[in-house]
Amino acid sequence: RLVVQHLVCHGAEPHGGRVRTTETNLAAHGFTYEAILCKTTSSDKNARFESIAAGTAGIPATAVQMYVGDNITDFPALNQDIRKAPDTAFAKFGDTFFVLPNPMYGSWEKNVD
Repeated sequence: RLVVQHLVCHGAEPHGGRVRTTETNLAAHGFTYEAILCKTTSSDKNARFESIAAGTAGIPATAVQMYVGDNITDFPALNQDIRKAPDTAFAKFGDTFFVLPNPMYGSWEKNVD
């Protein structure tokens, strides 16, 4: 089961423009999916992650096998504070968490140290 979390659509139009573009792109590459979860009133993704696990996202409860993102907040319960954590905090990277770096923008821009 592929669950696509689409992070750039906004508010009242969850199946509007950018979601349709995402659906078209996924289909063009042979991907199928059961849900595209959109940003609503909060950019915090943890509620969406929890809804997938709990089965309240419009699909049966699902154990997520892999998270892919370009920002640390694309991973459950993580934020920029992880950079000060011991190496053990990074154990899921390369196993369950996979990063596609984006040097153009992200939460890292606010780091001053």
